[in-house]
Amino acid sequence: MENNPPDLHKTTLDSQKKNSIIKIMKIMLKNNTNKQGFTIIEVVLVLAIAGLIFLTVFLALPALQRSQRDSQRKRDMGLFTTAWTNNFVNNQSRSSLYLTVEERYNSLIRNGYIKEDEFIDPSTGVRYVGKVFGTLEAYSETNLRDLKVGEFIMDFSVEGCDGDKIIDSPHNNPTIGLRSVAIVTRLEGGGLYCASNV
Repeated sequence: MENNPPDLHKTTLDSQKKNSIIKIMKIMLKNNTNKQGFTIIEVVLVLAIAGLIFLTVFLALPALQRSQRDSQRKRDMGLFTTAWTNNFVNNQSRSSLYLTVEERYNSLIRNGYIKEDEFIDPSTGVRYVGKVFGTLEAYSETNLRDLKVGEFIMDFSVEGCDGDKIIDSPHNNPTIGLRSVAIVTRLEGGGLYCASNV
């Protein structure tokens, strides 16, 4: 058998490959040991900030929704006073002083001034309820205090609203007449809202 001498060139290449691999592995190990993870304090800080953001949104969302429902109530009261005016002007000869709130509301629907599903309280999902109508007692402090969200008090022959209160007109004032109407409702965010067509 022949003994071949080792190929020096091949041995040198193998040795260089091994050295290169060893150097690469040392660099990788060195890089891995220098890398740092997040500390517990950093993690807790990030979670605390995320919690504060969530809490802010959680607290602000219901207030925003209440505000939107109150805006809808105000629009509804304006719609009602406009419908009242239009109905009165167009059907003046058939107007009656002695109708209940329900009868007046139904006449607005029947005459096409309000759609059945338009005068709906946004939080209850049911039609607004007229509590008292057309007397000085209608907007007494007791009735106003007991007024609930989704209910309203209405009066005609008024001079308008003063903030959240109806300004009644003397019934002998010919300039006001029956066409003027004011309506008060309780807002979900607190307080009362008065709308008038005067």
